[in-house]
Amino acid sequence: MSYLTRFLKTNFSLQLPNIAALIFYGIFGIALLSPLAADSFLPKAPDFANHTGIIVQAKMALDEGQFPLLVAPWQFSGWRLPLFQFYSPMPYTFAAFIYKWIVPENPYLALKLMLWLSLTISGIFIYKSAFWLTRSRIAAFLSGTVYMAAPYFLININARGAFTEAVAQGVLPVLLYFNLRGATSSKLHYILLSAIAWFVLATTHIITFIYFTLFVGILFILISIKKRSRLVKFSIAFVLGCALSLYFLAPVALANDLQIKSIDALNNPYDRNWLTPIETLLSPTSVSPVPGPMADPMQTANLNPAVGWPILLAVGVVAYYLLSQLPLPYKVGTYRLVFHLLFLFGLVFFMTWSPVDFWSFLPRQLWVIQFPYRLLAQITWIGSMLFAYAVAIMVGTHFNIRSAVIGLLLIQLSFNSYLPTPLRSEKELNTIIHNPDVGYGSGAYLISPERYPSATSYGSIELPATYTDGWLMQDYDFHVHLHPSMISPKSTLHLEGIVASELSDGTTLSIFISGRKYAQKMLESGPFVWNLDLKDVSYKKGFSLKFISSNTFTTPTDKRDLAISVQSLLVQNLNRNANTLPLKDTESRCSRKGVETYCALSIPPTVSVVQLPALFYPNLLDVRVDGIRVAYLPLVHRQYLLVGVPIQPGFHNISVKFTGLSWARWVSLVSWIGLILTWFLNHFFIFKRNNLSWINRPNKNL
Repeated sequence: MSYLTRFLKTNFSLQLPNIAALIFYGIFGIALLSPLAADSFLPKAPDFANHTGIIVQAKMALDEGQFPLLVAPWQFSGWRLPLFQFYSPMPYTFAAFIYKWIVPENPYLALKLMLWLSLTISGIFIYKSAFWLTRSRIAAFLSGTVYMAAPYFLININARGAFTEAVAQGVLPVLLYFNLRGATSSKLHYILLSAIAWFVLATTHIITFIYFTLFVGILFILISIKKRSRLVKFSIAFVLGCALSLYFLAPVALANDLQIKSIDALNNPYDRNWLTPIETLLSPTSVSPVPGPMADPMQTANLNPAVGWPILLAVGVVAYYLLSQLPLPYKVGTYRLVFHLLFLFGLVFFMTWSPVDFWSFLPRQLWVIQFPYRLLAQITWIGSMLFAYAVAIMVGTHFNIRSAVIGLLLIQLSFNSYLPTPLRSEKELNTIIHNPDVGYGSGAYLISPERYPSATSYGSIELPATYTDGWLMQDYDFHVHLHPSMISPKSTLHLEGIVASELSDGTTLSIFISGRKYAQKMLESGPFVWNLDLKDVSYKKGFSLKFISSNTFTTPTDKRDLAISVQSLLVQNLNRNANTLPLKDTESRCSRKGVETYCALSIPPTVSVVQLPALFYPNLLDVRVDGIRVAYLPLVHRQYLLVGVPIQPGFHNISVKFTGLSWARWVSLVSWIGLILTWFLNHFFIFKRNNLSWINRPNKNL
């Protein structure tokens, strides 16, 4: 028998009942994707088009030699948006391989194949976990079906089009199984497989990763009270998994200047609890939490979160047995584990319901969940385990075809309303293939320009003190970074704009510099130009700038204070020796080869900085001039920050490449090498019997 066959038989139980379950889950997964049956037409939810476009860009990244994926090559005129460095590289990598080698004509079909794999794998591993805990094959079989058909899983797939979150839901059962086996077994490879699963989850969906870590961590703390070695093994697998994915996690954690990390990006989840009232969570069918389709035009159609009655009934059955102190069947497991799962279910259900604002007392980092309904992903795996226990209690461990069929029919009644007929998207598939835009989230992983304003053109700097639609920001401090050598005695602040017609009486505009009122001016309604002398401003460490209008207005759909539409806002008449060669003069002389941007530039004597067609990210780029690595700085171009390079006059070859954090990449690489070597030694040389002296003998009595 080959090693591969032996490995599969040992770890994945290649027996007839398991093979039958695998075939069933594969077919069932196809059926659950029925609302997405059309391969050439996308549903109306915008995320379908966005994720399909990202898969196209992921294939472009593979074609140019990226591995692991870091940059979306097409976005923003090819300025190298590091989308995959900060968002879900793993599912897009797999989808790109499917698109490249299996369905090269249809990226949307690659997305659907990934969703099908996610559904099928989740059913298999819930089945394996439930069978290992209860020794009831019918309970395991039905619990896998319950997980696959859980309302929130179907909502993410068919209503929201939340591709990465749905794939992450498929990974959770894999992690649950390997963590349970690793904590109670002497076999080292369970810990290694668990670490790989942690890596996959971390690089698939960071929100699901954070909250699964929290709740499964609580579970393992509870089951390790009398046997700490379980928590030790769980912790080793988790730390190793984080080390494997550190090339991704470290930049996500440390890049604090991303627009997605702005103060306004994290809203208190309590403010969204109207989406998860208890009536909706307990509903047996898909019912909107608000009346009528026009109640909230921003709400996604068919986004009707619920726990699902199979899980709710299972919780009731298990709770009844525990409260009545009825004896559990021997092979169903211990009282302690079932109680821990019930406690965890109650905790997560309360957080999903969010009837009181406890979120304000939690660390702000946990607000990353944004919507409390996302906790339903955690309720689903906990509830599926409780469902397995409930079936084992009621039916026993013997597989009965009649009970299985009745169970499947009842489960079908619980999920059929979550398979809606979707509306057709206005976006055509061919348009997405040729214009694979990331969509409304394209700016989330840009650096906020107000953090790094600096020289953008000959003798002037552009200030990002406006919203993206050009309105002047009111009562907001911007720090202007200027080196003293850039300032001349003639430097001025130039503001050109239009006072809105809504302010028929005009307004008084006040300018505050470094905390004090520097100047004010009465402006009539209509166009104006204001040039302000800056000779009395101290530039040693830059200065802060703030605008306040005495008269503002708001629109019914906009809560901003609006007064002035800006056409030009510059600090001008800078030192000519600090001139910058702007993008319009460099982009035509730059090209891309593989993962690098190359520029061949002739620098005139009056220029000391060049602006390149590459997005700026501190500490994550490799910038070289004539083959020598150099420091680089941020230069504002409209609402973007591009790379600026200090340079001497003459002809130079410049290259820019996004590399990520070098030390984090090395840690990940060394961790992968160590894991592979450990696996090899464990199976072929040192650990033939899969025993380590410091790991206890198997103990399945949880």
